[in-house]
Amino acid sequence: MGERPLIRRKESAAQAAPQQLDIYGGEPQQPPPQQHHSLGGFQLPSQAQQAQLDSDAQSPFSALIRPGRGPDWSSPPQTTTATHQLVASIPMAPSPSARAAPTGSAAQTDADTVGPGGADREEVDDKGGITMTESDAVGAALTYTPTIANSGTPGADEFGVTSTRTRINGINVTQDATAHTFNVTATVNNDITWSVHSLGRTDIPNENAAAITKDNYTTVVSDLTPDMTSDNGRPPRTQFWASDLTQRHEQFHANERAHTYGQPAFDFARTWLTAQSANSAADATTLAQQVPGKMRESYNASYAPGKESRAYGDGAPLYLARATAVRNKGQSNQYP
Repeated sequence: MGERPLIRRKESAAQAAPQQLDIYGGEPQQPPPQQHHSLGGFQLPSQAQQAQLDSDAQSPFSALIRPGRGPDWSSPPQTTTATHQLVASIPMAPSPSARAAPTGSAAQTDADTVGPGGADREEVDDKGGITMTESDAVGAALTYTPTIANSGTPGADEFGVTSTRTRINGINVTQDATAHTFNVTATVNNDITWSVHSLGRTDIPNENAAAITKDNYTTVVSDLTPDMTSDNGRPPRTQFWASDLTQRHEQFHANERAHTYGQPAFDFARTWLTAQSANSAADATTLAQQVPGKMRESYNASYAPGKESRAYGDGAPLYLARATAVRNKGQSNQYP
């Protein structure tokens, strides 16, 4: 299969100075209104429904705490895997019909501007691979296998990056003449990687960091205070950053890609596939090859709207708590 071009959306390091949340009592903005989306006659999960999924799901990153690291620190490897089963049978068409060229993969990119001199970027690098076999067995199971790993390196002006590679492999099409269907088996891989680095900023893991002094604590407070007018809590990080909270941001994107929105995207693609009709095994194979592209359509409609607001909103209370702790200690003249 040919590869779709990598589409990258990255953040500019040259951002206007953000308006910060008043850590003395300012209120965060209300989240954007919920939206409902549909594609090609199939209903996609609304953001309200996904919010319920988020509350029901146990995030593997909810208790992530990292110690302080040096300016050139990069995060250690981590991997999460999950497997889901799904059934897909394609009706036999009454007459030949033209089909679109196989896609086999999907490409998509997102970015998170974080302030002057640095960015968090989320990108998608979907490079599909397809293999095909024939079999006498009658079966119709597709396997969805998402993985999350700490891998890769952000760009020169990016604090973090999340990449997704979605592909379909091992397509096996069998014909059930009695049921007038073509049964498809395949594996759909959704491989998500994330990484962060410091961009030369000094890590502030807590208010007791050795790097904080009486002369710079106000800058630390400013750099870690979330700007609630920018994606629901984007911190400036001009000189100081929090490596653990930057990791949490990228892992939030990765977890949504793999699970919260990944499973519904896969279900959407399966629903689309089983509603098609085919004249031959080759025709059914061509349709199956479009599953990653249909997952991309679902991501665009359900995951993309508000993704940065959700990710920064997740970290904003932690940033604010850290900035407040530094401010309180500084105002008490406890820094050297």
